[in-house]
Amino acid sequence: TTRLAYQVSQKDQWIAMVGCLGDYHLPDFSSEFAKDYPDLFKDGVDIDQAIYDQPIGKMVNLLSFLLKGKTLDVNKCIKILTRIESPYELLSQTTAQGKYLYKRFERINKNYQELLSTALKTKAKEGMVVFTYPEHSWSFTSELSNELIRAHPDKIVIVARMRAGEMKCSLRSKNILLSEILEKALIGIEGYGGGHEYACGANIKEQDWERFVENLKKELKQAR
Repeated sequence: TTRLAYQVSQKDQWIAMVGCLGDYHLPDFSSEFAKDYPDLFKDGVDIDQAIYDQPIGKMVNLLSFLLKGKTLDVNKCIKILTRIESPYELLSQTTAQGKYLYKRFERINKNYQELLSTALKTKAKEGMVVFTYPEHSWSFTSELSNELIRAHPDKIVIVARMRAGEMKCSLRSKNILLSEILEKALIGIEGYGGGHEYACGANIKEQDWERFVENLKKELKQAR
């Protein structure tokens, strides 16, 4: 279906590419995309390089950040995005629509970069990198966990945002099956979670947070 989307129109090409990268997937049409957009993407790179080192990868966070915030602002961005024909409208701000969206992205990204700078200083302990931040910040758990696992590929990464008495988490791993470990760590914990083999989400009651982290450490030791 992604290849079909790529072949439909020029507009769908870059949207399909960004959508796949946002799902941490390097699509089978990436070589074609590299030929069509050589200034945005280089063929032969791996998924992390595609997202973090290639110009098209910037679009992943750009589109994600535009969907954060107040409903009124998000709806306005969605309406404008439906009129965007080219990635250059956003990346190079070649139109008024692109300039408006990019300016909003920059405001949100400033908050993200400040939080990321702090998160990257977190030291790994017992095979895990655990970073928590308060609810007054934007919700960046997914984006932060993706960047932290790139920095710590041999660890389990947990990023949690405290909100309304809960710890809203994103968990990442490169080579350890998270879904199995998470399921066991949740036993006796007031909370829930699940997801893919190497990327999961969870909501844990704040009073059970420390016990949940300890459970994860125990399960991680057994898994190794």
